[in-house]
Amino acid sequence: MPALTPDDMRNLRQTAFAARHPVDSMIARWHAIQNSARKLAGLAELGQDSLPLGETDFITALEQAGDWQRELAWQAVEDMAAMLDVGMAALAVLESRGIAPRIPALTLWREVDAAQRNLLAMLRLANESTATATA
Repeated sequence: MPALTPDDMRNLRQTAFAARHPVDSMIARWHAIQNSARKLAGLAELGQDSLPLGETDFITALEQAGDWQRELAWQAVEDMAAMLDVGMAALAVLESRGIAPRIPALTLWREVDAAQRNLLAMLRLANESTATATA
């Protein structure tokens, strides 16, 4: 029976941590998305005004969210991370071939920005509904 590779062990530990600490791991994923979005904004040649949304807005909304809202947020964060991973890999291929990635990077950045804004709007709206219902 073959032993697990170090990468497999690391992935298992990360998965186990994420299951025990879903909010912490989601915040870590959001932070990674923010870093990728900053790189993406650079590739799209956007100015400082176009940097991604702040982490504190997400954390605050997430802390006030109920379980079902966190589940939706988890899926949205996973979707954004997948979109960014694939998109950034495709942009790297373009760059390696000497093709300017500005236009595709701008398109991807708009998608990521819209996804982030929609996620925050959903969390805020859901939090407002919950607060109104309990008042």
